[in-house]
Amino acid sequence: MTKAILTDIEGTTSSLSFVKDALFPYSRSRVAEFVRAHANEPPVRDQLDEVSKLTERKLTDEQAIEQLLRWIDEDKKITPLKVLQGMIWESVTRAAISRGTFMRTLRVT
Repeated sequence: MTKAILTDIEGTTSSLSFVKDALFPYSRSRVAEFVRAHANEPPVRDQLDEVSKLTERKLTDEQAIEQLLRWIDEDKKITPLKVLQGMIWESVTRAAISRGTFMRTLRVT
C-alpha cells in the first residue's frame, strides 16, 4: 500500500509559474488563518515553537504569524515556514481546490 508520493513540483508536475504565482501567494494569504485554526495541533505547535527558537525569543502565535509573513516576503527558505506551507498546500489538495491545475494529468488509482 502506498502511503505517500514525493514529487518535485517545480517544473516537473507543474510549471514554475504555478508555484510562484499560485502556491506561494495562496499559502501567504492563508498562513494566519491556518495557524490560528491549528495552533494547538502538535505538528503545527512544533513548527511555531521552532519559529520561536529561530528568533531566539518566545513568540505568541500572532508574533509567530508576523514572523512567518516576514520570511515569506523575504523569500526565506526556513524549515518551519516550509513545513507550514506544505501543510497549507496539503489542505488545498485534500479539498481539491487545485486539482484542475496540477492533477489533471495525474491519474490517481
